[in-house]
Formats: sequence, structure tokens, C-alpha cells
Amino acid sequence: MREIFRKIIDVLSPRQRRKALLLIPAIVLATVVESATVGVVIPVIGATADPDWIQEHELVRSALSRIGVHSSAHIAALGMALLLAVYVFRAVYIGSLAYLESRFAFTTQADISRRLYGGYLRQPWTFHLQRNSAELIRNATVEPQMFTAFLTGGLQVVSETMICFALTTVLLVIEPIGALIALVTMGSAALLFQLVTRTRVARVRRSST
Repeated sequence: MREIFRKIIDVLSPRQRRKALLLIPAIVLATVVESATVGVVIPVIGATADPDWIQEHELVRSALSRIGVHSSAHIAALGMALLLAVYVFRAVYIGSLAYLESRFAFTTQADISRRLYGGYLRQPWTFHLQRNSAELIRNATVEPQMFTAFLTGGLQVVSETMICFALTTVLLVIEPIGALIALVTMGSAALLFQLVTRTRVARVRRSST
């Protein structure tokens, strides 16, 4: 894994490395936004469905009193407005992050293709006589595309893993028993799916050989 990471760093130009470093805090902030979204949903629904829930939480009750919210209707309206604002912000931010990740990946692809093409142009005539031009064209076009696909997939894996870990932590804090039941159920289903899929793939491989 370390060797793969080192090779990716070597392929990137200094400018692309700086852009990659800027993406890291953006991905971390996306994790915070996703966690905050889940963290807001449960209190808002609880306060809307059961107004007595607010009376049990002194901090929430005092905050609502400061802004002049006392009735159940006002609490419900404020909760729905807060929920809407959080989800709109989440949608805008996640969409912007996806755009930045795609822009980074495809500008990296263009930069690699440009550097390869420029390197081939600077080679002596004998270099081109000894190599197939189709191979050089493939190296300058197809290989950067494959690298971009790998890079995009890697960014998505990192982002989704961090978000999954953060959401699991939030759920364990808010509702530990329910979160544990969900984790055991989903984990068992994922393990069963992997075992069944691996068995069938191995059977198909044996039958094809």
C-alpha cells in the first residue's frame, strides 16, 4: 500500500500534489457535514413529535427561550427550517466537493498526457524508429485515463470510509443498541454476500479452465 501511494505521488506534478493536499481538509469537512446532518435529524424529529423532550434538556430549552420560541407550533416550524437548511447546505457542499474531485482527477489526466506527449516529442528520431507509434499514442491517452479512474476511485473510497466511520460513531453515541443491531445485521449480510459471491466465482473459474 505504501509503495502504491509513493508511485501515485511520483506521477503527480508539484501543482497536482498541492491540489491533492487541499482536497484532504475538504473531505474531512464533508465527513463533519454528514455527521452533523444525522446528528440534527434525531433531535429535530424528537422535539417535533414530543414537545416534552425539550423540557428534559435544559440547554435546548434555554436556547429556544432566548430567541422567543415557546409554543409547539413554533418549535416544529423552527425544527423543520433547521432541517431544511442543513440538508440544503449538505447537498450544495457534497455537490461542490464532487465537482472539485472530478476537476482534480481530469486536470491530472490532462497534465499527465501533456507531459508524456511533450516527452515523446523531445526524443530523438531513433527513439520513434524503434517503437510502435500506436504504443506511444496509447501511453499518452489510455494510460492517463486508467490512472484517473484509479485516482477517482481512491478518492471516493477514502471519502466514503471516513463518512461511514463518522456516521457509525454518531449513531453509536445517539442510539448505541439500535446502531449495534444495525451493524451486526448489515455486517452479517455483507459477509454472507461475500462468501456466496466468492464461492460462485471460484466455481465459474474452475468450470472455465
